[in-house]
Amino acid sequence: MVVAWLLRYPAWRAGEFVSRARESSGPSHVVFVVANHFEPGLSRPALARLEKWCELARATGDAIRDHDGNALSSHEFLSGGTI
Repeated sequence: MVVAWLLRYPAWRAGEFVSRARESSGPSHVVFVVANHFEPGLSRPALARLEKWCELARATGDAIRDHDGNALSSHEFLSGGTI
């Protein structure tokens, strides 16, 4: 049963996309999601790479603004919604 659903899903999703595009009369919202997983290690060179990565991440976050001028925000979703 699951295999049949997995085989049909791409065609169903494409059909949904096309029908929604035809029905749309107003502006659309586009959401970009950036996911990053970085494990630098614990050696001195690894810690230097981590510092460089943090500087680049801060500069990138400071440079990105949405349509309303809001800064990039970060969210973490954990299992069960707990922090």
